[in-house]
Amino acid sequence: MGGPRIKKGKLINESCPATKPTVLVAISVSQIGFVCGSSIFIAENLQQVVQDISHNLLTLSTPQILFFTGIFLSPLILIRNIARLSFVAVISSVLFLTGLVALIYFDVKSLFYSSPSEGINFTPGPNITYYFNPVSYSVFIGTAVYSFEGIGLIIPIYDAMAKPQYFPHVLTAVMAVVALVFSLVGGLGYFAFGSKVQTVALLNLPNGPVVHTIRMAYTIAAALSNALTIFPAVRIIENAVFKQKTGKLNLAIKWQKNLLRVGIVVLTMFIAMFGANDLDKFISLIGSICCTPLSLIFPSLFHYRAIATTKRQKMIDISLACFGTFIMLFTVWTTASQWGTPT
Repeated sequence: MGGPRIKKGKLINESCPATKPTVLVAISVSQIGFVCGSSIFIAENLQQVVQDISHNLLTLSTPQILFFTGIFLSPLILIRNIARLSFVAVISSVLFLTGLVALIYFDVKSLFYSSPSEGINFTPGPNITYYFNPVSYSVFIGTAVYSFEGIGLIIPIYDAMAKPQYFPHVLTAVMAVVALVFSLVGGLGYFAFGSKVQTVALLNLPNGPVVHTIRMAYTIAAALSNALTIFPAVRIIENAVFKQKTGKLNLAIKWQKNLLRVGIVVLTMFIAMFGANDLDKFISLIGSICCTPLSLIFPSLFHYRAIATTKRQKMIDISLACFGTFIMLFTVWTTASQWGTPT
């Protein structure tokens, strides 16, 4: 009980050193993918706001908005100390929470109060599939796995806790709340708008000054959160390119690192342009390719190699890794085959 505390991150790194480059590549690709998805969301949301406010007199193209998104992100990504981005996290969290509350309010209003004169009246959207959608269920699976985008922080948070014995309870509570929020917002939105539901949920809201404000607030939140999301990828790529070189005493190296960071932002915006026409399938592909290994395959293999001691534990690890591999290959194939077709 009084012995030295063993950090799981260090234990896994020592037990599976050969997998470290693979994991770092997966984390980098996934974080860039998340920023791509968020940037496409910004573009679609901002396009709608500009069209509504100008009464269709002004239209911004997706490349134009992604260009300005990259310009907005570039100065933030030059910040070296992530602690200095804490204000960004606070602001974006408040704006995101405001947007979620607004979504739930308008979904409930559309679902139960579509006709104020009739009082409470359950009125679901058109053409709802209540049981199973054989056409786009693979897109749903990939999108569901996408929700594991924060999986890379699990072990660092555990290792940083003063009382790690409480971590399982904290993790369980957080996962339950996240699952509840996703299910509530997604379920209400689908029941409220049915087949007319938009990939960007805010586009389902009725036009008006309040909704425009909410859309802009959510757009600002997404733009701010991009800086935090891409930060791990930038650090990993920067360390791989420059090794131990530092720009603290060498201005040339510092500016080389700055150019690399801006270059990563530019590459991210170009990738976002590719997926802009099919956001739901693009998100599904990101979830399938990037999140499945990080959430299902790698943790199982690490637990098998570094922690599992009983035959039952090892069988569970192998089964979960095989399941994750199947999910990844299946959803990538089916989602890619549906690219360009309406969901």
